[in-house]
Amino acid sequence: MPVSNIDKDIVNFLDYCNNSDENIYIKCAIAHLWFVSIYSYDEGNGRIARAITAYILLKHASGSEFKLYFVSTTINNNRKAYYTTLDKTTNLFYNRTFDITSWLI
Repeated sequence: MPVSNIDKDIVNFLDYCNNSDENIYIKCAIAHLWFVSIYSYDEGNGRIARAITAYILLKHASGSEFKLYFVSTTINNNRKAYYTTLDKTTNLFYNRTFDITSWLI
């Protein structure tokens, strides 16, 4: 993403995280992917994306039918698959239409 769009992209991202009525699991997956797509630094983006996912889950899980997951544990247990799917989803050479279905699954 162009650097000139970062401010606008972050505002849209935060609006989505705080106001979307999307299914909580879908919302978390999209928020995680969206953040690592905006925040393009090599170091730290995964940790921040996992913190955002935890924030969304905690914010919406209270009193609901949704089960709280520890995303970091799941990623660490499936590290190779996580990075392979992340790369295939965000690499526009392979994914020219930015289809995120495999990421959501």
